[in-house]
Amino acid sequence: MTKSVIGEPRWNEKRKHWRVSVQREGKRKDFYSSNPSRRAGPAECKRKAQAWIESLEAPSDIYFSDAWEEYLDYYGQKYKITSLKEIEARGKAHLLPAFTHKKLAAITKSDWQNVIFTAYENGARSKATLKGTATTIRTFCKWASTKGYIADSDVPIYFAYPTEKLSKEKKILQPEEFAMLFAPEEDDSNWYINAFRFFPVSGVRRGELCALQRKRDFDGEKITIRESISHQGYITNGKTPDSNRTLYLGYLAKECIHMLEFQLMAAGIRDRKYLFCDQHGQRISPRVLRNEWQKWREAHGIDITLHELRHTYISYSRLKTDISLDDLKRLYGHSKGMDTDKVYVHEINASPEELIERREKDRKNAQTIDTTIKKLIEDTANNSAG
Repeated sequence: MTKSVIGEPRWNEKRKHWRVSVQREGKRKDFYSSNPSRRAGPAECKRKAQAWIESLEAPSDIYFSDAWEEYLDYYGQKYKITSLKEIEARGKAHLLPAFTHKKLAAITKSDWQNVIFTAYENGARSKATLKGTATTIRTFCKWASTKGYIADSDVPIYFAYPTEKLSKEKKILQPEEFAMLFAPEEDDSNWYINAFRFFPVSGVRRGELCALQRKRDFDGEKITIRESISHQGYITNGKTPDSNRTLYLGYLAKECIHMLEFQLMAAGIRDRKYLFCDQHGQRISPRVLRNEWQKWREAHGIDITLHELRHTYISYSRLKTDISLDDLKRLYGHSKGMDTDKVYVHEINASPEELIERREKDRKNAQTIDTTIKKLIEDTANNSAG
């Protein structure tokens, strides 16, 4: 929208403010600034006047579908593509079916609320899904209000959620399930068995595992996580600012890679770019990995998602070791908590000596977790055999 020509604001010495008067569409309005600066004061007046003019010129009869397309263009320029795809999916699943042929200004807060209830009735039972949809609605409406498409008072702030329990509790592999996953007789049960085993003994995320490159990211002792592959197949720089990290591998994790090498040799795959790969030596699709795990776990009566394999590592390291939470967060790739100390006390850059000490601590912690899990698997297997 092009800027309108606005007259120069004038300073009123008696009232100590700048004022500019603007007339549009038969309406006249004054705008003020109490900033005495000869530059900032008039500029503030003009900004206020321009915003008012744009609100008058904004189409009040724009349809939701047109505003949504405009919003996606704006969103795509500001945020990464994986976030855009997620927003697009929510719009396609929940918003467009409800409002495609409806004018945006005619949509009420009650209508937005009904989107949440309808999504729940149509099978969206995850609390994260419903809250994500509510966040999308809220941010879209805030954007629409800045464009003058809806009034500020029409932006929904609060949403009600179904009273039933929405999200199931996260589960982890129990010792007998852990032993089953690592049982020798399962070595040939699925092409991706070694990837499945790697999750609960390393704590990596699915997208991180799929993005690991053999020569770039693995040196025989540790892996360096630099990228992640989204569910849609896009390369990203990780879920959080702390996602990129170096992980020292224990015996079990290195054994997964060792067994994978034998598997690849038997398949005639002599060279590959990615550490874990599909049957053709190519990068694994996160979607395929999830589907293959679904088949394996259902065949073995295990009700654990692929992401919950990562939670298995986190849970065992938290409950079975005395490693500090701050040290563990470096292994997990979790962002620091937002408690008072973390908000007001900023981290001081570590010296080279401190970095070396930190790496050695991470290596020992990884070994501690590995030894704990390895003993648990062995004890469980021995008890079953006995």
